[in-house]
Amino acid sequence: MRVVGITGRSGCGKSSATNFLREQGYPCIDADLVAREVLLPGSACIPQLQAAFGTDIADENGEVRRRLLADRAFATPEGTAALTAITQPEILRRIDAALADAERAGAKIAFVDGAVIVGTPFEQRCDALILVTAPYDTSVARICARDGIAPE
Repeated sequence: MRVVGITGRSGCGKSSATNFLREQGYPCIDADLVAREVLLPGSACIPQLQAAFGTDIADENGEVRRRLLADRAFATPEGTAALTAITQPEILRRIDAALADAERAGAKIAFVDGAVIVGTPFEQRCDALILVTAPYDTSVARICARDGIAPE
């Protein structure tokens, strides 16, 4: 089975391209969704993240305080590297499992939508890459509309 990565910066239209492909019947994996799943309560990543960034990054129900985690992880290059080292293996494992499921189901090609593919271990798993682009102002407008935030 061929694996095609769909990449581009936030707000460029990757999800629209992936949704179109999904509607055509192709298996499509959203790497951003998988990355959010590894932060759900019960994930094996959470205790490791707490050890690296503080036990208070998760509440009493095991919900990760994403903003607090981001503030701590992205404050330094070392923090960003630690976050990546903890979460990336589980993200890749889950993507590989979904690709294996697609192949067992008979898919000849599958697409993986991810803003960060180039320069990661997953890039080597791709048989091809599609770069989706949009003008910067268009991307900003889409992000603002999607997230309900101001351009600043």
